[in-house]
Amino acid sequence: MIFKKYKLIGIVLMIILMFFSIPALSLIEKVYAEEKLTIETLIKNYGNSTSNSQEITNSLTSFATDFGDSKGYATKEGWTTPSYTGATLADSNPGDFTSETIFNYDGNNVSLSSIGTDGTENNKFALLINLSDEGITGIESPDITIPAKSYYVLTFNVKIAELSGTKIGINAKIINKSTDEITSMTSITSETEDYKTYAFLIQGNENISTNIRLQILFGNAAENATGDATVSKQKGYGAIDTIRLFGVTRSQFEDLEEDKSAKTVILTSYNSSYENILNGFFNITDNNNWDINNITKLSDLKPLYWEKTGTSNTDFGIINTNETLFNEHLTKLGITAINPGNPDGRETSTNYNNILMLSNKEAGKQSIKSSTITLEKNSLYLLTFKFNTPANTEQTNKLSFYILNSANKEIYKQENIVSYDEYNGTNNEWKTYRVIIKTNSESEQKINFVISFGTDENNSTGYAYVDEIQLSKRTTNDYIFENTEENKYILKTEEGEETRYLAVGDVSLDDIKQLDTTKEINNEITYYEFVLNTTNEDNGTSNDETNTNNNNGSLAWYIIPSVLFGVALILGVILYYARKIKIKLPQKKEKNEYDRKQTLEKQIKEKEIIKKKEEKNKKIEKEIKEIEKTLENVEKEYENIKQNPTELKKYINKVEKLQNKKNKLQDILEKSNKE
Repeated sequence: MIFKKYKLIGIVLMIILMFFSIPALSLIEKVYAEEKLTIETLIKNYGNSTSNSQEITNSLTSFATDFGDSKGYATKEGWTTPSYTGATLADSNPGDFTSETIFNYDGNNVSLSSIGTDGTENNKFALLINLSDEGITGIESPDITIPAKSYYVLTFNVKIAELSGTKIGINAKIINKSTDEITSMTSITSETEDYKTYAFLIQGNENISTNIRLQILFGNAAENATGDATVSKQKGYGAIDTIRLFGVTRSQFEDLEEDKSAKTVILTSYNSSYENILNGFFNITDNNNWDINNITKLSDLKPLYWEKTGTSNTDFGIINTNETLFNEHLTKLGITAINPGNPDGRETSTNYNNILMLSNKEAGKQSIKSSTITLEKNSLYLLTFKFNTPANTEQTNKLSFYILNSANKEIYKQENIVSYDEYNGTNNEWKTYRVIIKTNSESEQKINFVISFGTDENNSTGYAYVDEIQLSKRTTNDYIFENTEENKYILKTEEGEETRYLAVGDVSLDDIKQLDTTKEINNEITYYEFVLNTTNEDNGTSNDETNTNNNNGSLAWYIIPSVLFGVALILGVILYYARKIKIKLPQKKEKNEYDRKQTLEKQIKEKEIIKKKEEKNKKIEKEIKEIEKTLENVEKEYENIKQNPTELKKYINKVEKLQNKKNKLQDILEKSNKE
């Protein structure tokens, strides 16, 4: 009966399913057809034997990658046996694994040929790891130099022929020789018939080159709290073979991070927790060139998470203000420019700092846009950024800054500005801009921050610098930032009244609203508030606006039919069950008799609760403010101790504890405000 009644609906739904599932299946096929780079395909497609090789193993000094020399002798040239306090490591020896050379394992004679080679072309040597009695053996490479801002891949082949007893297996480690920090790969404990390739993915330090070593142990040893070794012994035998080094681009590096046979090693020293705008300090590069020593343009070291548009004669990229690195970098690129120094005034002779450089060889325009930033509803934020426009003879190196909403609409702008107050022909100084943003209670806001070197009406020539773009959420209207400029920012005054200035010290939101917006000097501190709007223009949902972020029309053929199918399916289900279910309305409840005394008591209790809550919130806000000031003071210590591993660890722990405490208090405050 039911089948007959709904036969027509069923047929229609089946037809819709068959028709609209075709493009959806095509999309799935297209997605899975795009293969990501793996360690296996890296070696196959970019090894030395290929025309587009990215292998740079030959650049390593005294690095016998097949454990044999050109004369056909087994050797470990450049490699050493690691040493640990209180632990004795057995030697491991190279040999010809195509020969019938015999070694003894557990009372039995075993030939090297029974293990065999890893199949690398013209390779017959490998390193034998043999522990007939339980113990530890291993090797350690010579220093491997990882240049700053580089992305490298270090691969090695392993074959475990037999493991006995506790399976400690092979333990591979990268040792940072500057900090003694060790990154360990998951223990290799599988016996295999063939060699298997493993890899370390290495991201270079943001400022300077770093020396590392590869250490491979059969069994394991690690220093404990007393400085002695904690030993894990192993019994078994196998071989290690063919150590290779590749340079890769950032996109290749990200693909390889998904390969389960690879372990990522990050050699950077900056604290990313302060970069609320992704890469706002310009420490992470999105390299176009896999060979960091062969950069030919600024954008070979472009900043990750920033998108550029512009004319052909423009370029941008990350440079370091250290005198030596700055001169070497720009000389290599054929660019003559003034070193802008550091925004905080630190010496460039001994310190290191990455900044963004924008360069227009001729009159032109370029813009870079940040990744999307999400602002919580009913919140207050401080956005700060620093820039430097060194004076040039044409005075055309002007910068502009914009904030875009989710519809790509400008909601804030400062155009054609320079970092100096008065041009003298040799200006070279940094300026800090502050934008205070207040969201409404309607919804969260998504924005992008844009830096433009030149505009459509006024093209720019020369170069400019940007650094330290930060976003921080303020938990109280009473503290936005600390003003250190005396008699600089002008307040509103009545006619005939003397000029008044923003006071030195803590600045509140009310103070900011008292600034005279007609004064040019006050452009350094601006305020924008999202207003409640029935057309939601600021939210990017008005009918007359187009969201230019959604510009991939090719997906419409796949997405729209799938949505239509879902709607049709839901309607069919609703039609079916609407006829079967009888909805019972709830019975009307009788009103309780009004009790005036009870109501008054309830109101008094509610007022007491609100009062206690406000007192508690003020106490939390005060504590958060104190932590923020402490953090600012602690951060000033960073440059003095960042080259000292011990002090750096103490610094990081101190900052993390303060940051965690602040985050917990903010969560408590936010939860309290929502209740």
